[in-house]
Amino acid sequence: MRVTLRNEFHRTRAEVVVPTLPHTLSASQYRRALRALCPCRAGVCQCGGLRGPQSVGVELTADANGRPTWRLSAREELAP
Repeated sequence: MRVTLRNEFHRTRAEVVVPTLPHTLSASQYRRALRALCPCRAGVCQCGGLRGPQSVGVELTADANGRPTWRLSAREELAP
């Protein structure tokens, strides 16, 4: 399944392929999506990678090695 992530600040988007939802992105999927979403390379951008409404729930988390990643879930699975 393809999921589109958006950054309305930069007007960019990134597509990631996931087997099912919920799914935690691998480190390489996270880095690839972040590069596509935020073109700033100086490390001074405050956009956070994602901006604006998303078609899925997105939660910033860490993988088993402590590296940042996103956990994607269906909208219905979001906690109140």
